[in-house]
Formats: sequence, C-alpha cells, structure tokens
Amino acid sequence: MKKLFIIIAAGLFSLTVLAQPTPTTFLDVQIAGSKETVAQQLMDAGFTEFTRLDMYEGEFMGEQVSVRISWWKPIKQVVSLFVAGTQKYESAEAIRRFHNILSEFEKDPKYTADPANRRIPSGATLSHEYLSDNGSFEAKFYQDGDKKKVVTCAVSCMDGLFYVRWLFSNKYNSSK
Repeated sequence: MKKLFIIIAAGLFSLTVLAQPTPTTFLDVQIAGSKETVAQQLMDAGFTEFTRLDMYEGEFMGEQVSVRISWWKPIKQVVSLFVAGTQKYESAEAIRRFHNILSEFEKDPKYTADPANRRIPSGATLSHEYLSDNGSFEAKFYQDGDKKKVVTCAVSCMDGLFYVRWLFSNKYNSSK
C-alpha cells in the first residue's frame, strides 16, 4: 500500500511539474520569478546596469536598447521587460526598422503573429493618423503560440522623432 501511495504521489507531482507553462523569454532570459533573478540573467546575457534602478543596456536585433524590468509585487510577482531602442529616427527609417523587426518575428517559428497585426502602408509617413491613442503603432506576437506569452513590438514618437520598442510579458503570473 505504501509503494502504491508513493507511485501515485510521484505521478501527480510529475504531472504538476509538466503542466507548468514555460515563461516568456527574451534572449533566453526567463521573464518570471523575482526582479533580482531577471536582472542577474540580463547581466549574464551581456547587458550592463544603468545607474537608475532596474535599467539595463545592451543589444537586441542589431539595435542598442535599454531594458527596464517592471515588477508589480502587490498583484503577484508579475515581471515584464520593456525594451526600447536608444536611437531615435525620422519617419521613413522608423518604418523600415519596424517592418524588419516584424519580418524577423514572423520568420521565427517560436512566434505566432496576431491576426490583427498590420504593417504601415507603403509610402506612408508616421503621423497622428497612423499612431494609436497611446502614441504608438503596434503588432503582437505570441511565444510558442501561447496568447499569455505576449511580445508587443511598436513604433513610438517622442519629440517628433520615432523609436522602436518591445514589451515582453508573461500573463501566467497575472492575478486575472
């Protein structure tokens, strides 16, 4: 009887471990756990810490980027990474870079494009007509086809120039 109980307990434990979803990743950095764990993984991946808290700098998709770790403890330990290109561009160059990034994510088998994604029309310039209410043009991708592991790519405007940004989030940690 004791052996049967141990076998059943081991089986249930194995099923529980296997059923846990894998976290969203950014350059093999797992976006889960504490912000300290994520920070250490970023530094191990070659990013350097800014003087400001929770900010790191490094390279992603050929761009110099700054990375901010967002962490909301009262909700649960929800960790997300906000990645923004440090270089600002004129409209045409920002559109070209945005489309190149979309193409890279579309080619990568780890990502599934949201059917609502759209490209900026050929010949268009970034202006208020192409920017949404929050001041950006966005496209979403799901890691491993999982809609709770979201990567949002966007072009945003600041001081009349444009930059590319990404948000890597893991909604498995969210309280909703």
